[in-house]
Amino acid sequence: MAVDLKSTSNQSKPSSSKGSIIELLFFIALNVLVIPFSAYQTYIGYDKVVGSSLLALIIALISGVLFAAMNFGIRQNRLNNERHFLMVIMYIIPLGISFFGNFNAFYSNQMETSLLRNEVSKYKSTLTQTRDIAVQEIESSIGLNSFKQGYEAKWTDLKTEFYDAKPPSWGPKSQAKWRALCVFLQQEGGAIKVSDQGRNKNNYFANAEVFSQNTFNSLLASKKNTIKTPLDYIDSKYSPVIKEIDSLSSLSKPIYSSALLDKMVEAENQIRSKAKSFLDKEDLFGYPKLLPSSENEIGTIKHTINSAFVKLENPSATIFSLFLSLIIDLAALLYIVVFIPYKKANRKGGRLNSNGPQKI
Repeated sequence: MAVDLKSTSNQSKPSSSKGSIIELLFFIALNVLVIPFSAYQTYIGYDKVVGSSLLALIIALISGVLFAAMNFGIRQNRLNNERHFLMVIMYIIPLGISFFGNFNAFYSNQMETSLLRNEVSKYKSTLTQTRDIAVQEIESSIGLNSFKQGYEAKWTDLKTEFYDAKPPSWGPKSQAKWRALCVFLQQEGGAIKVSDQGRNKNNYFANAEVFSQNTFNSLLASKKNTIKTPLDYIDSKYSPVIKEIDSLSSLSKPIYSSALLDKMVEAENQIRSKAKSFLDKEDLFGYPKLLPSSENEIGTIKHTINSAFVKLENPSATIFSLFLSLIIDLAALLYIVVFIPYKKANRKGGRLNSNGPQKI
């Protein structure tokens, strides 16, 4: 029986052509899906890093165009059985651009709540430190701390002298300690006299305790009244923010936001400004002020890499983000290498090697 080779050959061409069209359409669809998605994630990942949305968009577009050019170029070379190893190596250029942006975007999205919680804790600690320093410096400006320490020291001397006697009694040394305490309070403006101890020796210590404590409290209140305005202002900025944070922390699943960071930034700036203006000093705080949420390191590649690979805060999020970052950029290349046949040319005759699809 004779076989019409010409007829068989003609019948195989439409089938081959149809298969090529389907493969091309699938390849185009794959690129249309992964390249824009990769470019968008690259834009998200670089937006905060470069500090300009336009620059981040340009980086994302460059990455997307390079991926498209590489994918179609490598595919065409494989179809033509032309060498393309160098093009595959050059794939690292767009991959290097997009990977860090993609990983940053994926990881930050998964870890947003955890990262914000950690940042809120850091901001709260700094805000409290700023409040404490401001209050201490303002109180020190009127000698409040030294006044408290001086009173405690002299009262302790008198108390120790009285109780060290066996049995406890008021002698010449106790009288000297009492006189020194009265002089100290008088120098601070207190209306106290040595004779306030009374005439009954058995009541000397009790009277001394009452009169000295009352005088101390009166002087303390008077001194605090001179700095009441700045201290009340500082408390009015500090307390509401802290109460809001504490109320969220008490919830089983607290939801933090970057707006809470900005509230702490505003409160800290106001406390710093009030303390500096009241004391007329610029070098009160030996550490930088809090940064707005738009300027802190959350969402930057540096912060993400440190969290994911140095601190290992969430290995599952790291692995998942790593997988997604690589698969969306390498999907088209893997498709080309696996499903587009490539035959090397025979070195001797220049003909195609007939041993079937081969590697690059």
